[in-house]
Amino acid sequence: MRGWLYCLLACCWTFSVAGASPNQLFANCSIETVKGQRTLSCQTRLLNPNDIKSVDVTINDKKLNSAKFTPYTKEKKKSAWLFLVDRSNPERAGTVAGNVAFLKSVIQQKKAGHSFGVATFANDLRIVIPLSEKVDDIDKKLSPITADGSATEFFATAIQAIRILKEFNADRKALVILSDGKAEDKAYDRGDVINAARKAGVVIYGIGFAEQSSETPNLQILKRLAEDTYGPFVSAEPGDSNVPDDFKKNFFSFLENGGEIKADLSKATGPVSVNITVQLAEGSSLVHQQSLFVSTAKPSGKNTKKNTSFVSRTFGILGDDAGNWADQNSSLATAILIATGLLILMLLWGIIRMLTGDDHSKDSSQEAATAVIAKDAVAPGRELLGWFEIVDDQTNRFEIFDRSIRIGRHSDNDFQLNNDTVHRHHALFQFLPDMTAVIADLDTVNGVLVNGNRVSKTELASGDLIQLGEVRFRLLTEV
Repeated sequence: MRGWLYCLLACCWTFSVAGASPNQLFANCSIETVKGQRTLSCQTRLLNPNDIKSVDVTINDKKLNSAKFTPYTKEKKKSAWLFLVDRSNPERAGTVAGNVAFLKSVIQQKKAGHSFGVATFANDLRIVIPLSEKVDDIDKKLSPITADGSATEFFATAIQAIRILKEFNADRKALVILSDGKAEDKAYDRGDVINAARKAGVVIYGIGFAEQSSETPNLQILKRLAEDTYGPFVSAEPGDSNVPDDFKKNFFSFLENGGEIKADLSKATGPVSVNITVQLAEGSSLVHQQSLFVSTAKPSGKNTKKNTSFVSRTFGILGDDAGNWADQNSSLATAILIATGLLILMLLWGIIRMLTGDDHSKDSSQEAATAVIAKDAVAPGRELLGWFEIVDDQTNRFEIFDRSIRIGRHSDNDFQLNNDTVHRHHALFQFLPDMTAVIADLDTVNGVLVNGNRVSKTELASGDLIQLGEVRFRLLTEV
């Protein structure tokens, strides 16, 4: 049963790893509400650039005839690349010189809407050409780049470069790392770089240069950074920077392809399954699947946008009659939803008591990894503010009646998670006076992840995925 549920999980950044197929489709979808109109908006890109012939979108297996695809290159967009050159070892002098030659060849092909920046790294980050600066007199500006470093703070400097890109005004952004992949960081790791890149919307290009064959395993770090941010990776020969011709040819296209998909979602409510099928000009097709949660409340008319950097794949309900009925009878629909949830909880509790014989002496280590104890499963007369839904067991919910909920493994928590990877007192969830939901990490080692990003404290939206250790659950506040 658990394995079957795992098969239903997907996220908006999902596609197979490089090499598993001739091409992969990346799509980042969100729900926008403009003047009371709900719209599905998806930014799409292909790992291997190709012309898109047509795009079909289905919601819960129902085709949306309103779907419209606008190619990225036909819009007045701005793209930015920040090059990060490894200067950590004087023995890499020949390779660094080749890197500079490669930079010149790329920058000289600059087109309207392109911005370039250049930086080097060893034990620090040095800006050679700021992103905001006009790129001219290339030979003079790149001449200071030499292999003069003695240590490599690979991860720390990559995160610094991502922060620079994050602050720069561009529609699409890429960090191009030219390195042997060697990292001597102690405080940061690959996951920190990937989380920073995803949060900033930055794609990483990896160009690996191993000086010796014994150093090629280090390139795996660079390759994973590219793969996990949906960017290209290539291994090049050292010395003269023999970057493959195909990589040079598609350098701009890796970032500047695909486009935007928009479709009307006015008739969709609750959890919906989105299926995007892209037909390529060459005849093949690519598919992307993800799930979104569409608020059951009527749009307020204000302009809002709900980001969904992670959503679990669930079964949804879509139909004109059902959607219209729920909108027109919101109070009754809410009451039915709450009553159904309470009934399910009561039935589950009865089944658990029957199967366990009400034996509370059972060692918690033998319980399911995502076992949850909800102290207030039934609270008559109290206002239901929302609930936490366990990703791997969507029938298991913790209903939220209080504005402050402490979460952890110990029995004195409001929301107890019986899992060894969860700390005794792990996180604090609260509703602020304006009913904004927030979650804070209680200084734990394993930390709190929201939509895949580690946070110390952050605001939450309905549908956001929270992960404490191995346990994943989603906040739902559309009650």
